[in-house]
Amino acid sequence: MKTIILAGGSGTRLFPLSRTCYPKQFIPLLGKESLFQRSVRRALLFSRPEEIYVITSTAHRFLVADQLAEIGAPCRVLTEPEGKNTLPAIAYGMMTILEECGDDTVAVLSSDQLIEGGDAYTTTFRAAEGLVEEHLVTTIGLSDLAVV
Repeated sequence: MKTIILAGGSGTRLFPLSRTCYPKQFIPLLGKESLFQRSVRRALLFSRPEEIYVITSTAHRFLVADQLAEIGAPCRVLTEPEGKNTLPAIAYGMMTILEECGDDTVAVLSSDQLIEGGDAYTTTFRAAEGLVEEHLVTTIGLSDLAVV
């Protein structure tokens, strides 16, 4: 399974901790790892590093690369030509995956949510993957997962 991680937001609503150049998804709020790094670790439950596509802004590309290196996850980093919000970012990642890999199952994760990747998460994702194989689009709500 391929994974797209959305990491392009400015995260300014958590001011004064986050700033435009250092958004909330890159701040280690709880523990040593940032929300972004925790999202990558969750993606690694289902995808190899080369199957993970991080969509970010030009301003954050080096921050993403540094944080990926810290956790030893050499994922693909795609920089948006211009930030246009969630749907265009997903479309950009999907078009890249389609061009490079053909038709495949793709999970889309946000990089700024605090979610534990425990048994409930894994079970829910595996169930969703089964539905996708039946040609259904699946959305997982946070109420279905173990949220910290």
